[in-house]
Amino acid sequence: MKIRLLIIYFVITNTIFSIDLHYRFDESYRIESTVYQNVLFNNRIELSSIILNKYSVNIISSDKESAKLLLNQHVFQESKGLKSVYYTTHTKESGEIIQFLDGEINSLSSNSFPAVKGVPVFPKRDLKVGDSWTSNGIEYFNLKNGFNIDDTIFAEFRVFYNLRELTKIDNKNMAIIDINYNIFKKITPYLEWGDFYPIKISSSSKQILYWDLDLGRPYSVDDTYVLDFYTSTGDKYTFKGTTKSKSWPKNNLDKSEFTNLFTELKTTPQTTVTEEDDFIRITFNSLLFDPESWNLRESVKKYLNRIGETLKEQGDINIRVLGHTALFGKIDQEYLNTLSTNRARSVADYLVENNYIDSESIEIQGLAGDIPVDTNSTPEGRSNNRRVEIDILRN
Repeated sequence: MKIRLLIIYFVITNTIFSIDLHYRFDESYRIESTVYQNVLFNNRIELSSIILNKYSVNIISSDKESAKLLLNQHVFQESKGLKSVYYTTHTKESGEIIQFLDGEINSLSSNSFPAVKGVPVFPKRDLKVGDSWTSNGIEYFNLKNGFNIDDTIFAEFRVFYNLRELTKIDNKNMAIIDINYNIFKKITPYLEWGDFYPIKISSSSKQILYWDLDLGRPYSVDDTYVLDFYTSTGDKYTFKGTTKSKSWPKNNLDKSEFTNLFTELKTTPQTTVTEEDDFIRITFNSLLFDPESWNLRESVKKYLNRIGETLKEQGDINIRVLGHTALFGKIDQEYLNTLSTNRARSVADYLVENNYIDSESIEIQGLAGDIPVDTNSTPEGRSNNRRVEIDILRN
């Protein structure tokens, strides 16, 4: 009888307890999401991709009702087609927005940035478990990729929310919210679009949002989505995938923590350290690997240990590892893509396996011989091009 009463008490308190969902603008943060996506042509898989999105949210100013935010977005994509051809891309975009406490956004830089607006938006009332609400959303679609059309179209839709549960995760008070929406839009083409263009867009998204009640921002989001483009040629392109996102406190790179490390590395053979606006780059030229290999040399692990120790001391830091190859003799692009990617992955795996950094804080790219820093016509030049770069990102 006592157990039954406890269960009834828990259900009643969990249902009646009310919360006020809203954003808080008292600290900057960053969001990282990993997308696993398949691209289908007429229901046949043509391409598989892993897409890493990184956003930094900087609070420029705020008041009692809203905040002015600077958003920086980096997108890294690694794709594999039916013929096992890998390619990687890196794009970045930034813009300023005004965001209100309930989540509504006014763009200051570009109407189409960010691409999705109105998700999530919260009602201006207290909520309890089981409550539902709706809001209007809008999504922008850039037609440059895929259709080579210099236009952006948008679709409005209705978003449906349900407050599923209140719980604790990592000792944080969380609200778990189900979010669902569907998009359907018929498109009227312009004459300058030519013969190949989308005539209809159909999309659905099912999300689970974990909302940090203490910090007033997303903690993580799981998303399952399908996006169909119906074209003027009678074909259908489908983008289908899952997304896992998580937010982190924003921890700006403290250069002083790395001063001793950089001094040591600058005296290391075949190693350079350079500073850019967004990152500090450590470059190893032909030092880490034997030719045609992605197995780390034992003699160089001490350098990676030194980097790893400093990363661990610094704490919450993101890094990017880039693999490059030289071009010599008969060029096999697929092999060079694989070699450069595996070299970057070997460095990343070593740092993760030795507990220097979390796998979620590393992104890797294999760039083959696409970005040479020297000539490929001499042994010395090829040695400089055959390199691995570790970028310590300014978050």
